[in-house]
Amino acid sequence: MSKFSQLSKEELQSFLDQNRKRYHEYRALNLDLNMTRGKPSPEQLDLCLDMLDKVGKDDFKSADGVDGRNYGGLDGLAESKKLFAAMMGVGQDEIIIGGNASLTLMHDTMVNAYLHGVSDSKRPWGQ
Repeated sequence: MSKFSQLSKEELQSFLDQNRKRYHEYRALNLDLNMTRGKPSPEQLDLCLDMLDKVGKDDFKSADGVDGRNYGGLDGLAESKKLFAAMMGVGQDEIIIGGNASLTLMHDTMVNAYLHGVSDSKRPWGQ
């Protein structure tokens, strides 16, 4: 495909018309898609209910009501923080449990790039 800047007005109009037609064909399918990235559906979460039977079917929420079958808060589930704080001999407020969720990692990467800039192979961080 040519660059848009190299197309004539007629070619651009044709491209627009073709893609509008495709768009309306997809809309006509009346699909109900949830494009949320990475968050499991309730049906997927229900797949683990047999494991949760060991502690009770209604026992998957943390003390503050977070669904433990899904993502916790930004700094981790309170019960996990309590466990690791005791193991490490620090206060719960000193524990951050950051999962490996791709959106969290991307957010952290972008914030660090925004706040500190990015490096290339010729200029290591801090130089």
